[in-house]
Amino acid sequence: MKILIASLICVIVLGCHDHSHDDPARMHLRNYMKLKKKNPDSALIELTQHAKITFQNHEKSVEWAHLVSRIDRAGIAALPDMLQLSRLNLEMAKDNGAPEEYQDVLKEKLMTWEEVEKSLNAEGKDLYTFKIEFKLRVE
Repeated sequence: MKILIASLICVIVLGCHDHSHDDPARMHLRNYMKLKKKNPDSALIELTQHAKITFQNHEKSVEWAHLVSRIDRAGIAALPDMLQLSRLNLEMAKDNGAPEEYQDVLKEKLMTWEEVEKSLNAEGKDLYTFKIEFKLRVE
């Protein structure tokens, strides 16, 4: 079974809007990265705060944080996880009026995962057995 690599980079996927080091969303994300192995509960709080700031308190930001935290800690995501993450990213980008270019990138990513889903369904394979290496990075 193939393993795809899905690297999330803050500037592109996580939507950090400010590259300055004192940006509150970026600080919460960095705190998450520091705490995720030592104190997962505190790390989740930091990631949730990051998501609320980044996604302008969107109703799906907490769901996004829980999903990202779970698959980031595991280091592996099932295809349905990547589909859900892509759909959440796109929905929040649309609802928050993100630039069309950014929405187009998110649509392309979603379409890629949907193509994999169609292919696996056509082969009669279980979507949960298709694993994707997941690495969250902050740049």
